[in-house]
Amino acid sequence: MTGLLQQVLSYLEIDPKHAQGRVHTNGDYFGRGYGIPTNEMIAAIKRCASLEGLMLDPVYTGKAMAGFFDLIERGDIATGSKQLFLHTGGSQGLFAYREIFD
Repeated sequence: MTGLLQQVLSYLEIDPKHAQGRVHTNGDYFGRGYGIPTNEMIAAIKRCASLEGLMLDPVYTGKAMAGFFDLIERGDIATGSKQLFLHTGGSQGLFAYREIFD
């Protein structure tokens, strides 16, 4: 994971040293597995779409945003702190999951 992070930061022309101790990964929110919806993911996608017009995909960014919201609600992410959420695309994946958003 560190190698990929360093490549991304270099591509963005950000010194990778700035990430040391500031970038954290968490694999607690993928649910039962790849491509399997979670209630939290569905709620996060609906929330972002209705409040911000931000379309998240149901496989990666939807679950990641659900985890992000949970960490905020639990207090693991401090109120008023500066956070960066990278949306990696994939919103076209929503069409394959239409039935869960009815």
